[in-house]
Amino acid sequence: MNKNLKRIILMGSACSIFFYNSGTAFAAQQPSEKEEIVYAKLGTDGGVDGVYVVNQLQGKDILDYGEYESIRNMSSEDELEFNGNTISGTITGDQVYYEGVLSDTELPWDISIRYYLDGKEYSANEIAGKNGHLKINFSVVENEKCNSDFYDYYALQAAFTLDGNICKNIEAPDASIANAGADKRVTFTILPGKGIDTTIAADVMDFEMDEVNINGIKLNMNIDIDEDELTDKINELVDATQELNDGALDLSDGAMELRDGTGELKDGAKELNDGVASLDEGVVALQEGINAAQDGINTLNSKSEDLTSGSSKILDGLKKVQDGLGDVPDSSEDLTKLVNASDGIEEGIGNLYNGAVSIQEKLGYEQYRSTLSENGLNIDDIKSGNSSAAEMMSSQMDSISSAIERIKEKEDYESDELLVSQLEVLESQFDSLQSVVGVLNMNNAALGGTESYFNGISSGADGLVSGLSSLKDNYGTFDDSIDSLAGGLSDLSGNMSTLSSGIDELVSGYSDLDSGINEYTDGVAQLASGFGEIVDGAASLADGSKALVDGSNSLMDGTTELFDGANELYDGSVKLHDGTTQFYDSTSNADEDLHEKIDSIMDSMGGTEVEPVSFVSEKNTNIKSVQFVLKTEVIKIPEEAVIVQEEVKLTFWQKLKNLFKIG
Repeated sequence: MNKNLKRIILMGSACSIFFYNSGTAFAAQQPSEKEEIVYAKLGTDGGVDGVYVVNQLQGKDILDYGEYESIRNMSSEDELEFNGNTISGTITGDQVYYEGVLSDTELPWDISIRYYLDGKEYSANEIAGKNGHLKINFSVVENEKCNSDFYDYYALQAAFTLDGNICKNIEAPDASIANAGADKRVTFTILPGKGIDTTIAADVMDFEMDEVNINGIKLNMNIDIDEDELTDKINELVDATQELNDGALDLSDGAMELRDGTGELKDGAKELNDGVASLDEGVVALQEGINAAQDGINTLNSKSEDLTSGSSKILDGLKKVQDGLGDVPDSSEDLTKLVNASDGIEEGIGNLYNGAVSIQEKLGYEQYRSTLSENGLNIDDIKSGNSSAAEMMSSQMDSISSAIERIKEKEDYESDELLVSQLEVLESQFDSLQSVVGVLNMNNAALGGTESYFNGISSGADGLVSGLSSLKDNYGTFDDSIDSLAGGLSDLSGNMSTLSSGIDELVSGYSDLDSGINEYTDGVAQLASGFGEIVDGAASLADGSKALVDGSNSLMDGTTELFDGANELYDGSVKLHDGTTQFYDSTSNADEDLHEKIDSIMDSMGGTEVEPVSFVSEKNTNIKSVQFVLKTEVIKIPEEAVIVQEEVKLTFWQKLKNLFKIG
């Protein structure tokens, strides 16, 4: 009830008393200032057996009200007039104590005490003297028949006294237990407006129990709470909560950007992975073509010995012809062998030339690009894709670096497990992206080196084809000379001097040709040896391509994990922001809630200033205090009946005989 409203009611009561008694002798007299102590005798079960009040009144002229059956002056011989519900009189001193027995035995609290032994309920008389496991159920609730002020603003203290010699293993979870000599005092404190429903348990033997004492007073703890200081602290908490909420929003926005960026990175990594897979297929095809070219060059190199050997034989034969012109052959068999050998050499040179042309067509960088293109892979697109992916990842690294800096700018971020975990994830992602960017740049560098390498090889192949073309043309002329020589020799009537001169020129020219053939075979051998480096380079390129495929797969897996982690981070940051928003919303009015809560707590503990009211009559408006003293009956083992023998009266002489033990 509102304090001011109560005051109005009390003032209204006082006024009603004044006007009600305006026609009496007490029309101008106010009720006396007084204190009330309410005594109640309770049964062992908590029921009320009787109530009386001891009233202490101040002043000489006494006026008091109460629904009493009888009254008794306890402090003087002064006579008090008791008329209906009015007590009045004039006393000799300054105060008087009188006792009034109430006709109404209702108390503000309904008290119940029940007894159980080994799970079975007994009355107090039945349980006295028994053994077993005792449980006492103690309950206090509001009695709505009485003024609610006493229940709402008065605290009770209930004390159970148990004999420690007969009660063991005492348990009372809602009470304080203290030693009082051999006894155990079990005390319950019941705050204003709060009832109780609790138990006491013990193992007992020959159970007895003293009276239960219950005292009630108005609780006013007068706690001085510095609400301004608490409000300042709460406001600091609210401000910190606002900053936390703003930080959570920034984190959520950053996490969303990171999630979107990692989504793009994931898509780019997928495209890169597909391109790298195609590149690997093209590299495998190129390696197979280079291996086939090596087989052809090795085969060509293996024929070089036959070529040089045949050329040497031709040169030897020509020298023999030169030396033995005097011995003109009888038949054309030798000439035929010479012509056939020359034709074979010409054919071999033609095959060498055609093979070199074929190698020249396959070794150029443009042929390398064409081979990769036929396999669905464009080198320029790969290099452009690598550059784009590296640029995109660098941008992601910048975003991650900014997110890391934002976290590190937070005060005491190292003590925040969530921020530390997010920082570790972001730093790991930054390192992974940095490694991938390095791989992409190295891949572009490798592609550029491959172009330079193939251009160098192609230039050497061009020189070889040019040399073989000259050799082919020159030997064709030489072969024609052999044919002409053979035709000339078949006609022995020819001019021998002319023939000898021609043979000399032929020997001289063929010596140069033989030297050229030897140089050519040396070049083929060097080409075969150098092509081994191309094969090794192709193998290294294939290995590098495989490594790039593995790295691309790892990159794709890493970006997928990064995207999943960023997605989880975003979801977590959204939940965090929702939580901090809810926390902020719940604390934004914390200062007002705090004041209300303090008022509520103070009210529940009697901290609210409420003027005391009389227990016996609402007409008593000048009340200083009201106290309650409640006491139950004891639980006692009934005493056995004692047989009293009637005393026999003795005469004087009989007493004398007994004194001196005379028979």
